[in-house]
This record gives sequence, C-alpha cells and structure tokens, in this order.
Amino acid sequence: MLDLSQQEYAGRIEQLNQELVQAWHTDQRVRALKIAIQCSKLLVDTTVIQFYPSKFVLITDILDIFGKLVYERLRTKAEYYV
Repeated sequence: MLDLSQQEYAGRIEQLNQELVQAWHTDQRVRALKIAIQCSKLLVDTTVIQFYPSKFVLITDILDIFGKLVYERLRTKAEYYV
C-alpha cells in the first residue's frame, strides 16, 4: 500500500471495514478477527507520515466497531445464560 494516494488508502481501509462487518454478520468470526489484526498492523507503518493522522483515525474507528461487535455478542451470550 506504499504507492497509494491518501484517498486510495482511505478507500482501502473503508473496504477493510466493510469486509469486517460483512464477515461478522455472516458468522465468520475468525475472518473478522484476522481483518482486525490486519488493521492493527497497519498502524505500525509510518512510511507515509503525511496522512498518518487520518489513517490512525480510520483504523481506530474500525477497531472500535470490532470492539462493539464483540461486546454485543458477549452481552447477548451473557443474557442468554442468565
């Protein structure tokens, strides 16, 4: 992803977000987790420092969505067993 413009990079990150949500809703939890891990690894790359702040926000939004999905699943499971 080194030769991408900021908009192309943001588009790729948004695509990862859509893939994560789609995988989660189709009960592909492992695939969703792998996408979340892939997003986390993108934060390490600081080669294009100009748009790192926007990249950071986009990726942390994805990780926040993943966290909410996991939380809702755990809450639903807990309510079921109570």
